[in-house]
Amino acid sequence: MVMALVLFFGGCSRINLADPSPLLSGGRLNVEVSASSGLNQGRPLAFDLLVVYDERLLETLEEMDAATWFKNRKQFLADQSRKKNVEAHHWEWVPGQPKLMLELHFKRHARGSVAFANYFSVGAHRSHFDPFKDLLVNLGGKGFALVQ
Repeated sequence: MVMALVLFFGGCSRINLADPSPLLSGGRLNVEVSASSGLNQGRPLAFDLLVVYDERLLETLEEMDAATWFKNRKQFLADQSRKKNVEAHHWEWVPGQPKLMLELHFKRHARGSVAFANYFSVGAHRSHFDPFKDLLVNLGGKGFALVQ
């Protein structure tokens, strides 16, 4: 049994083999979000966190920019709803909004996560992160940063 688990998890490049338990039981992601007073040049900001369960889908999302994501978001999620390969969490943030602590629960077998922010400024406005580690999101005037 142990050998079977090692062989199964050995092919998953984003998995911590020392502790495969989150893959078996799901996980909890603690997220702290901070929005600057100059957020998105003074305008509200759409922000999505995705937990992805398919490696190829994760690779596709990690190459996509935020403008493409938000343009195709509704259709993409509709197409993926039957496959259950992604969970999307969506928020709108306003400049200077007080810090907020979030606790997100996700099912087992997560392969990774991606964040998209719909800024008015030019840029990819996308970042990937480990859903098994707590996350600090700093939303700035023209971009965002994730800290784990």
